[in-house]
Amino acid sequence: MTTRVEAGAATHVGRVRQNNEDVELLAEPLQLYGVADGMGGHQAGEVAAAMAVAILSDRVVEGDRESLLDAVRAANREIYSSAGEDAERRGMGTTICAVCLVQTGREPPEDDEVAWVNVGDSRLYLYRDDDLLQLSTDHSLVEDLRATGQLTDEEAAVHPHRNVVTRALGIDADVQIDSGAVVPFTGDRFLLCSDGLYEELSSDQMAAALRRLADPGEAADELVRQAVEHGGRDNVTVVVVDVVDDGGRSAAASGLVDATAGPRRDDVDRDATKVVAGAPPRPANESDDAAASGAASAAASGAAPGRGASGAAPGRARGSSALATATRPAASAADLERTTGRLGDARPVAPDDPAVAMSRRERRRLEEADQPRPRRLTWRVAVFVLVLVAVLAVAVGAIGWFAKRTYYVAFAGANVAVYQGQPGGVLFFDPTVAERTKLQRSQLTQAEREAVAKRPRFASLADARGFTQTIARAVAARGVSKAGGPATTTAPGTITAPTTAPPTTPSTGAPATTTSPPTPTTRP
Repeated sequence: MTTRVEAGAATHVGRVRQNNEDVELLAEPLQLYGVADGMGGHQAGEVAAAMAVAILSDRVVEGDRESLLDAVRAANREIYSSAGEDAERRGMGTTICAVCLVQTGREPPEDDEVAWVNVGDSRLYLYRDDDLLQLSTDHSLVEDLRATGQLTDEEAAVHPHRNVVTRALGIDADVQIDSGAVVPFTGDRFLLCSDGLYEELSSDQMAAALRRLADPGEAADELVRQAVEHGGRDNVTVVVVDVVDDGGRSAAASGLVDATAGPRRDDVDRDATKVVAGAPPRPANESDDAAASGAASAAASGAAPGRGASGAAPGRARGSSALATATRPAASAADLERTTGRLGDARPVAPDDPAVAMSRRERRRLEEADQPRPRRLTWRVAVFVLVLVAVLAVAVGAIGWFAKRTYYVAFAGANVAVYQGQPGGVLFFDPTVAERTKLQRSQLTQAEREAVAKRPRFASLADARGFTQTIARAVAARGVSKAGGPATTTAPGTITAPTTAPPTTPSTGAPATTTSPPTPTTRP
């Protein structure tokens, strides 16, 4: 790989928490970097985050993007299995946000790219050309509400449940991973952080620190310091990855711009000094005057060889588009012949000479012919456009109706919830949470968990509620058998299971269950 990066990291427990459950990932031989933010009681969050970092460091193969995704899946399975085997670690989980320099299989300088993965609400930013862009999407309750228009950005920033995540490693046997890739250029900075940073600092404040400090380690230290000074209500971890050499990718992009910019100014000037065949020679003094005038004009404009009229040198090109300006070359002999109809016979003519008048008319006719004719909007085009728009509107409406006509029951973190939409979504229509219950995964038997995990579908919200109420009644019945009295229900379809009753031996035919209070997807 031709791209070279440098990285720095910093972390702090903050001013409120007793333990730091954040873990940074700096596997420089693999060019793998990331942040894991653990969650769960009895220091289980710290264990989950450390497991995720260790598994990624062990499983990722240098330069292989698929191995990065496989490593995240393996980390999820091992954390989930460990949580099920140890009662003290039950409900533990962690976010993961990581980048890795991988090979594309193309020829240099397009042989490298930065691949990224994200699960949870840790974030990945790209700082490029003085702009800070968020590449990852938060997997949180607040982000879901904001994305569906139920919360504004301002309301989301102060929402009391903004620490509730909807996706994390170790919560389910399978995990959905967000991933992508970025073509790196020299000067790019990738910022990975836990929520303790962006909950305290704005994007402008983060960009200011990245702009001011060139060293990635110093930039990471400064961002963590500012976050702690602004409150430090959570653990804060920052990793900054700088692209210090892109293997000539920027130069190749600049060369592409130069190739499409037209002839250089010095080439144009040489063409302009050629004598047109058949034209009368100019006197020597006239040539000298013209040369002096041209030099004075160039000096006044500040232009230099190899630059445009403004004197600005071409900059580095990045991204998918670039703009370039070129000086129009002097007219050739063929152009003059086409315009005036002749070249020689440089005899003096009067303005009203018929030849001059004909030349002007011919030139005007040619100029008008060169102008593009305006397109007229005919009724056929208008009808076609209207029909096309109507068809698209009907298609989108039909897809939306199909996507939202179904309800299903599934786990939303540690709780059972009713979703509206097709499992997995349809095109750009993703399912949304229609109703959350207070049923927790830990309250369900293995059979009930498997039933919910299959995501049963229903034709209406009422049918879906009936399914959850059936489970709630079963949970309540088990609570009665354990506590010796009725369970207290708080809302239709939901129940608060007792948490103080000791385990008892169930009666014949009733499975023994115990309740567990941790809510793995809600940070304290």
